[in-house]
Amino acid sequence: MQRYRINYFYFIKVLVIGVVTSIAWVLLWHFQVDRNANEYQRRADSAIENGDLREALKNIHQYTKMREDDLEARVQLANLAIDITKSDDVEREDHGLAFNIVLETVRHVPDDLELRRTLVDMLIRYQMFPEAIRNIDTILIQKPNDKELMTMKLQTLFAAKNYKQGITYACKLIGLNKTSEEFDSSKAVAADQPKVYSLFADILRRRENDLDLAKIVVEQMVRSEERRVGKECRSRWSPYH
Repeated sequence: MQRYRINYFYFIKVLVIGVVTSIAWVLLWHFQVDRNANEYQRRADSAIENGDLREALKNIHQYTKMREDDLEARVQLANLAIDITKSDDVEREDHGLAFNIVLETVRHVPDDLELRRTLVDMLIRYQMFPEAIRNIDTILIQKPNDKELMTMKLQTLFAAKNYKQGITYACKLIGLNKTSEEFDSSKAVAADQPKVYSLFADILRRRENDLDLAKIVVEQMVRSEERRVGKECRSRWSPYH
């Protein structure tokens, strides 16, 4: 029986050539991807300069597919989609596309509070109230004194028909002890927001049929507004202002 001897030198040579070729192909692939990505970015920038937002969106979208870790590009993509929904030639499909892009971008860039705030508006528009409240709470962790956002949360709780939690939250905002029907300004966190009072009083009348407490809330709103206006007047006419 004939025996065959392995040519180790030839085997190693083929192996080395194969490894080098594979590395070369990988490097060439990355080079091609980088070149294509840069070209998409260049086209997007050019389209933005020419005011062609749709063309810019298409190219920056292709760019983000190649550069998934470029968070700035993702935010740019989301903002372009939002700008298209505000343009004169907006189409129905643009709103859905913008929503999906913004939702995906917030998942990748969770600390962009401005974009998350835009997402909240979209979620409310599509009546996705639980998700909207969750995102509002996320923003409030970073911006605990945002009274406008607190008011929006209250409105969203009522829109979601989460009346029990909404009433509890409203009492917290205006410093109301619902049992004693007394107000404590030291515990209020948004006592100067008229919309909080009006939303709360409306629910008390329509949902809870508590006309007496609704009246108390409205009266407190009037007093709060009087204090606010008086403070503004004193500040405006102060000799030290």
